[in-house]
Amino acid sequence: MVIHRVESEGAPEAWTLSTGMNSLWVGGPFNDTTGDDRGGYAFHETSSTPSKLAPLAVMESEMQGPTGPDGKCLKFWYFLDGLSASELRVKVRKRGEGKAVTIWKTNDLTRGDWREAQALYTFTDNHTIMVEAVPATAGDPFNIFRGHIAVDDLGTRPGQECIGLCSFEGGMCDWNNVRTDDFDWVLGRGTQNPITGPPRDHSSSQGEALGGAYVFLDSSFPRRPGDVGRLESIEFQATDPNNPPCMRFYTYMAGRGVGRLRVLLEDVVTRKQQIMWALQGHQGTRWVQGQLPLSSGTPFKASQYLLRRP
Repeated sequence: MVIHRVESEGAPEAWTLSTGMNSLWVGGPFNDTTGDDRGGYAFHETSSTPSKLAPLAVMESEMQGPTGPDGKCLKFWYFLDGLSASELRVKVRKRGEGKAVTIWKTNDLTRGDWREAQALYTFTDNHTIMVEAVPATAGDPFNIFRGHIAVDDLGTRPGQECIGLCSFEGGMCDWNNVRTDDFDWVLGRGTQNPITGPPRDHSSSQGEALGGAYVFLDSSFPRRPGDVGRLESIEFQATDPNNPPCMRFYTYMAGRGVGRLRVLLEDVVTRKQQIMWALQGHQGTRWVQGQLPLSSGTPFKASQYLLRRP
């Protein structure tokens, strides 16, 4: 994937290419992701001066075609350091339109290390991918301190390479119904009846060209109080204790019969389970975001677990 540097207003060269050799003077990490000073990366210095506010920096890809139902997996490494580094965002923009839709973002500092990231998305039209480095705002007292945001090894791959991520546009991906539960999660794309589910999935509700679907459980008859539906992930390896992955999802819980949604972490060695996240009852006719760290010293599985209201 070819990335073009986009000049932000008031900043002729917002993103800068570097090997890290001059990072003490111009900013940026000491090395790229390989640790070799012959490599390179792109970065944006986020510190402001009393006379000049650091601008937003934007890089934009060449035109990408429709992703198809399996989507595209965008993989990259990123680096956020310093008090003036506010946020890194990845967006997609339909050809000929000014508005872009955010598909990934973070404001967590990486504490001197490169971190790997991946974003799965589906798009029904030609589009570009935009990477934005966001400095601290004018009202932030820390905007004068040194900081930088960097990216490396940015590229798109088939959607199946985003392990653990799923838009449900092309199926269940790495998630499966558990055979020993009481009823199954099924794929849905929207309904006009508010009693039976949301009108559309979360992704497509953010932009017309963003594809997507969802999985749902209908808790009405013949479901009985106490019935359980469980969706389980593939097995993941033990996590880095200092950098556990973040599980992020959206849930739509509407109606009087809605029970309790839980996220469980299961140790595949001992089979012990922990409740990592829970939400209960009617949450309105809207998508609600949930997120949690998944930290395990042994291989594990994650599961979405819905208990029918008694």
